[in-house]
Amino acid sequence: MNDNPWSDEIIQYNTVNFNNIINAICAIFEALTLEGWSIQMFMLMDTNSTNSSIAIFFYLFLVVFGSYFVLNLILAVIMGSFTRFETQEYE
Repeated sequence: MNDNPWSDEIIQYNTVNFNNIINAICAIFEALTLEGWSIQMFMLMDTNSTNSSIAIFFYLFLVVFGSYFVLNLILAVIMGSFTRFETQEYE
């Protein structure tokens, strides 16, 4: 049995943080794609035990409204491409 905690796949040590703008953008992008956002939320909750509700509201707001915005943006691009293709087909 491996007792090395650094090889644990579930625990992400120092991979997601808000220390600089690039890491923050990557963390927000990961949450918007809905991949591992709950792990990020739990890690943020563990960092500040007095205000862990802020992390809950931040990530729920980010996931609900951010994912909705990203989904609508992707659907708008697909719909625009479809209508452009359809108008070219009729001409």
